[in-house]
Amino acid sequence: MSTKAERRERRNGELLRAVADEIEAHPERWNQGTWGEGRIGECGSRCCIAGFGAAKAGWIPTRARPGLRRRRWDWADVMRPRGRRSLRVSDVAAAEFGFTDAEAAYLFSGGWTPAGWDAMVRLGDTPKRRGRLVARALRRLADGATVAEVTGYLISRRDVNGEFDDQVVKLGPGRAVPKRRARP
Repeated sequence: MSTKAERRERRNGELLRAVADEIEAHPERWNQGTWGEGRIGECGSRCCIAGFGAAKAGWIPTRARPGLRRRRWDWADVMRPRGRRSLRVSDVAAAEFGFTDAEAAYLFSGGWTPAGWDAMVRLGDTPKRRGRLVARALRRLADGATVAEVTGYLISRRDVNGEFDDQVVKLGPGRAVPKRRARP
């Protein structure tokens, strides 16, 4: 298990903070249910954390979705400007942010929400509140927080018959992240 300092060193804090600033300033552009729609900055463009990260790092979408009256860019695959090779946006964003595969798989999922989401919904969900909550979670990740600390969920890796399986475990109120036991 890595320490907070090791996570902070591994992660691209500058990029995480830039995405946090963008989401906080324009919460209506954040949509965790899509990699990205449109070109970033265009009217009506929306992205998830991975899409924003790739765009801020200089990547562009590779294709427009067919069958639409207006061309809408699809961010599932991205490439560098003037590039010829496209890559999955989730792989690009994970590398740009410095997330592990397990962190990226959870944080880039369509259902991801930061800790405090349920309480915010009960108090009255507004785009501004959503943007602040997501931005705060990204800034905490930039500072070396664990996924469990910013989401209330623990990602654990278990060995099942010689193959690793990532599990997501909900941490209830008052439950702390379990300490790792030393192996005998």
